Amino acid sequence: GDYVICRFIVDRLEPAKKENKDSSHLYESYNYAFALSSKSWGSYGVSLLRFWKEKFSQNKENKSKIQDIVSKLEITSGELHLIFSSLDKELKRTTISFTETSILNFSDAKSIFKKTLMQLESAKKYFTVDTNIVIYAKITLKISDTYKYFADFEERRDNQIKLHKQRVKCLEDACKNFRTTIRSDRELQIYKRIWYEMVTSCSKIMDLMMEETYYDESFEETSMKAKQYVKIIAENINFYLNV
Repeated sequence: GDYVICRFIVDRLEPAKKENKDSSHLYESYNYAFALSSKSWGSYGVSLLRFWKEKFSQNKENKSKIQDIVSKLEITSGELHLIFSSLDKELKRTTISFTETSILNFSDAKSIFKKTLMQLESAKKYFTVDTNIVIYAKITLKISDTYKYFADFEERRDNQIKLHKQRVKCLEDACKNFRTTIRSDRELQIYKRIWYEMVTSCSKIMDLMMEETYYDESFEETSMKAKQYVKIIAENINFYLNV
């Protein structure tokens, strides 16, 4: 996909610019394709984080097990069958957003996390509430997933809480942009998915905050901090059930 975009620039956009032709429709096609590519790369990053978080948590004490999993998933160059084999040399010159295929440590996870957010935020600039609210909402959910899955690689509880708070902020910002009049059942279902995600993300924050304070003197203080998330949960459950 990225190769096709590069060829489009070379073969269509640049010649039109040199000839001073009206290329607004070409730029619209380019912007759409670029946003779609960013969305796809972002989805790939989320999939990587989701798949490897379980392997990482299960085997972080045993690096050899993780390496065994990687070995089984690796494809040797001799087994690689490109559909466009005649373009092999040109494809190698195309910049690939993600070179990672596995996560062996926290550093790998952090790199993928940053790249994934960058790609999804880029896509969200094109797919806005006004242009395509359903895709906008789906990208928002992917961003939420990015924070959620990366939090599982974090060992410090305070950092986990910060990441889940970012989930809540991201989802809250999306909710502020929702239309007051729902135009289709498809739109309603995606709204409900975000309200549901708000409930689960707030619940996760509360779980992490309360985890070590049930039998501690600081429970009262922690429960006060958690009140705002209780309110958010109640509000979004109400939306989910009654809209």
